Amino acid sequence: MEKNVLWATILSAVFLMGWYYFFMPAAQAPVSIPGTTSQTNVSQEDGKNLEPAFTKTTQLLDAKQSIPIQPTERILENSKLKIALDSRGASVKHWWIKEDERITLNGKELVDLVNSGLSSSGADSFPLTTFPELQFKEVRYAKLGSGQISSVWKAELDSGLEIEKSYFLGDERGSEEESYFSKMVLVFRNLSKNPIVLENFKLGWQGGLGTTKSELKENQSVTRLLAYPSPTKEVIKFKSGKENADFTWAGIDNRYYLFAFLPKQGQLDHILTEKSKTNSGEVFLATDRLEISSGESKTYAFKLYGGPKGYTHLKELGLGLEHAVDFGYFGFLGKWALKVLNALKKTTGNYGWAIILLTCALQLLLFPLSMKSYRSTAAMKKLQPKIQELQKRYKEDAKRLNQEMLSLYKESKTNPFGGCLPMILQIPVFWAFFTMLRNSYELRGTPWIFWIKDLSQHDPYYILPVVMGGGMFLQQKLSGSVGDPTQAKVMMFMPIIFTAMFLNFPSGLVLYWLTNSILSISIQYWCTKKYA
Repeated sequence: MEKNVLWATILSAVFLMGWYYFFMPAAQAPVSIPGTTSQTNVSQEDGKNLEPAFTKTTQLLDAKQSIPIQPTERILENSKLKIALDSRGASVKHWWIKEDERITLNGKELVDLVNSGLSSSGADSFPLTTFPELQFKEVRYAKLGSGQISSVWKAELDSGLEIEKSYFLGDERGSEEESYFSKMVLVFRNLSKNPIVLENFKLGWQGGLGTTKSELKENQSVTRLLAYPSPTKEVIKFKSGKENADFTWAGIDNRYYLFAFLPKQGQLDHILTEKSKTNSGEVFLATDRLEISSGESKTYAFKLYGGPKGYTHLKELGLGLEHAVDFGYFGFLGKWALKVLNALKKTTGNYGWAIILLTCALQLLLFPLSMKSYRSTAAMKKLQPKIQELQKRYKEDAKRLNQEMLSLYKESKTNPFGGCLPMILQIPVFWAFFTMLRNSYELRGTPWIFWIKDLSQHDPYYILPVVMGGGMFLQQKLSGSVGDPTQAKVMMFMPIIFTAMFLNFPSGLVLYWLTNSILSISIQYWCTKKYA
């Protein structure tokens, strides 16, 4: 019976890990999101002879400006970012991340946060576009004294609305050359004699979030639309819909990267989000109605973060962006484990050895529970002949069988759940460590030894998962066979199932599980000899 409960617990853990890896979020029904503007009921010809109380802007190209045949681009670049701006809607065509030196030296491509699947002509799908069919003209490019780089674009609509859009690359806090921050300032000026109304105006990031080629397969399933509201400290994960814009930041992320808006409070009314099978994800800051009086100008400033999702780095910024890092159900344990892992890395100089040392520390911490579990397992193993004898004798009387088995446990002072309960108590620790390693950007591009060049990627030769599966098979042999033939067959496939599941897991995660298995086998072997 103890064996049944024990393996049921292990199978439950397998199910949870399998769900975590293979689960695809349910596709949401596409939500019709209003366009940026609306048409008036008055034709253009009639409009010339009328003086309306206000003018609704249209998406017509401005007849006053000279529209270039080919779109123009501007590159803004520092040591961390390389951004390609497009004249169509003054949008972002590429947002390349220059990851740190360890990743670049390993031959990794620049990561483009603009989804690589977008058409080069699809300006309406480019992030941060404003009137995508409208050609903007760059009127100023400068390197400012603070170290920031600025690019200013202008366009004018037939209605008399002038739009000025400025991009600033760099952080205002003095670390411009080392920052993944940028800033966008959007100014609307009414040059006409009538009020102008922008209806259903929105500005945001669409097309999903890009990543490296090796992560494209899972990218759709792990991309999230989220916001960090104040004063709470829990991230809100959006599905398709409309939400109030009461937040500290809002954005889109995947496993290792984040793009976030950090607007001033009260500038826009709500957030529009959509994600489905045909839509990789989009998040907009929006307002239903924006009225600009004659001669008036309105300014909207947005601080932007587009870069890696490393917990330690984001926490140091003090903006709450670190809450985008998912540490799972036992997040407080995952944060603790990451802090210890970083400390061990400083000592060893290598995250691979740090993982091994941290796994050893965990096993040492949980050693009393492991001892109790194996001691109970050994006691139950001694009782197996008597249990089988009772099962044969009372196979037609289940009630009497349970009574006799309880008496046997009582006489032998054996708890049938003694080996199971310590394992259940260990699950939160192991799961937190599992989730932390699965989502830690800190492991990206970090080598261990020989063929393991990147602990965030799977073992290219599958050596670690195969050895891990062999270790599990050996551990199963040490545990001995179970009485139930069906259970025996299930247990026979357990190492195979785990090996197949871990083949494409990050090698840092497999290294942890392999180390844990080796230590467990050693402890189990010693306990088997001790309590034989």
